[in-house]
Amino acid sequence: RRVEPLVVGSGPLLCNFNQFYKVVPEVWDLWMSILQASPSATLWLLAWSTAGKASLQAYADQAGVGRGRLVFSTFFEERWHVAAKGVCDLFLDNVPYSAHGTAADALFTGFAKS
Repeated sequence: RRVEPLVVGSGPLLCNFNQFYKVVPEVWDLWMSILQASPSATLWLLAWSTAGKASLQAYADQAGVGRGRLVFSTFFEERWHVAAKGVCDLFLDNVPYSAHGTAADALFTGFAKS
């Protein structure tokens, strides 16, 4: 799989592109449980801020998942904005917040058909 400039491993690619404030501790714990149960999976996030990225990496380490299982990218170029969501194997949404337009982009790509 390839999305310029991101290249990920061969395992399942879990994605969430929401701002960090939408990732509440209960949701993060759930995502870490999913990664623990799927050792080859990777979680792809947007790097909204340097401090937030560092915090999520530390939380992944604390959960025993390890920061290496998190992949961060910067904002997508316009040509990749919607297409990037199509490489996700599983698009993760947030509770009590939701992805709104980002989730619609993911569904538009047809990723759920695979």
